[in-house]
Amino acid sequence: ATFPTVDRDFPFMTEQQHLNGGSLLNFAHADWVGRRRMLQPVFTRQQISRLSDQMLTIASDCVREWGSAPEVDLDRDCRRITMRVLGRSIMAFEPDQDTDALVEPMRRISAYIAARGRAPVKLPRWVPTPAR
Repeated sequence: ATFPTVDRDFPFMTEQQHLNGGSLLNFAHADWVGRRRMLQPVFTRQQISRLSDQMLTIASDCVREWGSAPEVDLDRDCRRITMRVLGRSIMAFEPDQDTDALVEPMRRISAYIAARGRAPVKLPRWVPTPAR
């Protein structure tokens, strides 16, 4: 079957690729197809079932950590859950505080990408700005 291609040449994807490198999220179709086929075995029905069990365990652990906390940083915790799920299920390592250390840099990178993607004028990257 032939599927329509997705145009990934827009500001958010360009900035994301510049900061994080190429990925299935931002590759043009020709580069995307081969990488998608390479990763496809990870996403079989059996693998997804196994991943969903791990996702549920990780999310439940996070909710349990909230306990009776008066305040919860949902943005931080969703990013932490994401890093733990990726670590355990896709990259096959046991996540710990090292993955938690990536949460704040991920948030800052995402905020920078969003701000630069929305900016009406894109200054060259070499121009110093408060965000850099």
